[in-house]
Amino acid sequence: MKLSLPVIAEKLDFAVLSKLPEGASKELRLSRPVFYTDEKVLKADTLYICKGLSLPAKISAEDGCALICIGFPEKTASDRAINDILVLDKDVDIFKLGNAVNKIFDFYDNLEEEQKLLSGELNPTAVLAGLLKKSIETGALDRRSLDSELKQVLGWSNTGDFKVLLARASGQKKASLGAFCRSLINEYPEIIAFVYQQSIVIVTNLYRKFKEENYQKLLQFLQENNYRIGVSNGFTSVYDTRKFYRQARIALDFGVTKEAEKVDAAPQQPEDSAEEQKDSTEELPEISEAAPIPEIFYFSNFALSYILDKATEEFDQHELSSPIYLRLEKYDKEYNTDYLKTLKVYLFNNQNAVQTAKDLYIHRATIIYRIKRICEIGQTELTDPQELLHLYLTFQLLER
Repeated sequence: MKLSLPVIAEKLDFAVLSKLPEGASKELRLSRPVFYTDEKVLKADTLYICKGLSLPAKISAEDGCALICIGFPEKTASDRAINDILVLDKDVDIFKLGNAVNKIFDFYDNLEEEQKLLSGELNPTAVLAGLLKKSIETGALDRRSLDSELKQVLGWSNTGDFKVLLARASGQKKASLGAFCRSLINEYPEIIAFVYQQSIVIVTNLYRKFKEENYQKLLQFLQENNYRIGVSNGFTSVYDTRKFYRQARIALDFGVTKEAEKVDAAPQQPEDSAEEQKDSTEELPEISEAAPIPEIFYFSNFALSYILDKATEEFDQHELSSPIYLRLEKYDKEYNTDYLKTLKVYLFNNQNAVQTAKDLYIHRATIIYRIKRICEIGQTELTDPQELLHLYLTFQLLER
């Protein structure tokens, strides 16, 4: 993808010292930038990143060259006018600037690839992808067109054994999303895949040729290419893709958050002294650790967390707590007892007194006595399924 300096300037988030000249070209002709390294001639249609002070007093410039300068050049003279020049604050880091400009090119490269994917030239499922993408974005679905395309292109009906996968790049991408999505479609022609909101949406159907074995290979292929994956529950009507896309997105968002919490909670290894580092370097060969394989996150594993999140949008945890829990909490605080802990272990052991006694390292008779007191204080028999569910959810809510 080629860009113009005005397009790049519009996307750059750096302090600009002077606006682009009115004569700056809007023609898309510039490729990715190069750092200026003492060239005597600035080449045509080349974008240079440089520090203003590094430019020589006299320099030659071919037509169409462009510069992004950090700080104003000092008395630089050219044998022709350089119209495409953008001057930034002198304190801008040149490598951060280079990364920022390359990210702008990445964005437009991805956009170009996405448009190709939906054009139909390189993707036989382009129309299907466009219909499902529109459904996800707006809720509108042309069922007649979808049915026709499904039958003609993939041999599917609108019913089947469907799942939605949402793949998001983890760490350094090996290719743009659009390019990777195209390779995915070439490798697995029995799927529908398209780029949406910086992720790849994949609709699978365990139908005819595409069986469980192919599905597992698809997951492995995504992981090997450094993509995290959110997976929806299964569904039987392709018309419900929009709902189950949301499940895949929720699974991925919850999973990535959980992954980050694990990293934050991991104990930090103490740094070795310089002498210890030297000794260890001499004794052991250098070992390069392979990057961890990105995880797969299933909505079914996060459904309860999602329900609890929704429940607490209007009320806090205590306002949703079981009355039985609140009575025991008040009693524990007043008399310095620990009935809530006993109740929690008892519930999580499916009301198995023997296992609860083992987990709490106390006699079974003591557990039976405590459960009796819990029933008296909590004003419950611990037999009503709704009461038990409310208690279980209360413990889940309050430990989040």
